[in-house]
Amino acid sequence: MLNNKGMRYYIISIFLLVSFFSCTLMAQDNLEQGFRMMDNQEYDKAAKLFGNIIDNDPDHKTANICYGRAIGLGGNQSIALQHFQKIDAQWQNDYEVQLNLAEAYMWNKEFSDAKTTYTELLLEQANNYTANLGMANACMSLEFYEKAAHYVNNAIELDPEKNDAHVSRKYIYLALAEAKRNEQDFRQAHHLLDDILANRPLDRDVLLNKAIVYLTEQNNKSAYEIYETLKDHDIDAFEGLMGMCYTSMLLHKNSFALSYADEAMALSQSMDEEAQIRAIIQKANILGIKKAKREAGPLIDDAIAKYGSTRELRLAQARLTVWAKDLKNGYR
Repeated sequence: MLNNKGMRYYIISIFLLVSFFSCTLMAQDNLEQGFRMMDNQEYDKAAKLFGNIIDNDPDHKTANICYGRAIGLGGNQSIALQHFQKIDAQWQNDYEVQLNLAEAYMWNKEFSDAKTTYTELLLEQANNYTANLGMANACMSLEFYEKAAHYVNNAIELDPEKNDAHVSRKYIYLALAEAKRNEQDFRQAHHLLDDILANRPLDRDVLLNKAIVYLTEQNNKSAYEIYETLKDHDIDAFEGLMGMCYTSMLLHKNSFALSYADEAMALSQSMDEEAQIRAIIQKANILGIKKAKREAGPLIDDAIAKYGSTRELRLAQARLTVWAKDLKNGYR
């Protein structure tokens, strides 16, 4: 039998135990609610919820990490970085904290610090998917394209089902292909682009870059075929028509070029002013090449009256004057 004093201590201990479990369950409920908010991109609400958990339990690591992610993804990247630097000092050498610290460096465009942090993480766990992908993106941002390709392929090998690595790989290979094109290593540029097209056969960005490689190596017929694919498959009909028009000019098929320019002009009417001006200039260029200045001149004059004297329209006007052999006015 407990005396009165013992009973009082017993009741207090039971109350404290119940309070402890109630607080634990409430924190768990709040975490799960916060996760749902993060999934729904309600970052401000999630940050407030995780912040409340931290106020009651400053040593709650998961809440601290989620709070940093919520404020970072919500647009306050610099504050998120400060928070992750703070908890990195609190949980020294914690792998999960450092993964998020590295990502916070990326958010703040501090790519060298991100790369350094990912390097340390990969020394500890070479087969970590997130660290390999993060390292790839950091190297990409620093224009270390060969290294970026190496790490993004590591990430894909570790988890082929995750789409984010495949997306990063696309842009890394595009950048590497552009570098190879600038080096006039056209074979390697095509190889990289074809590698992406094997899984994304009608990818607009890749097809446009492949056309540019063909144009650079003066393979105008193959470039035309790429632009034709863009139009016929309705991937980007406007860019397809503009490219077909340009390559037809290069292939000395000016009548076809003029027809494509007319189609592009018609299509551009439902697009922004930039597209409309581009289509007009393209048609004016063809008319200039065909020495049809009487038609081309008014086309540009009407465009200037409608859109203003933009740099592109002034240059087009000057080109027409030069083509008409009026050099004095052309370089005015």
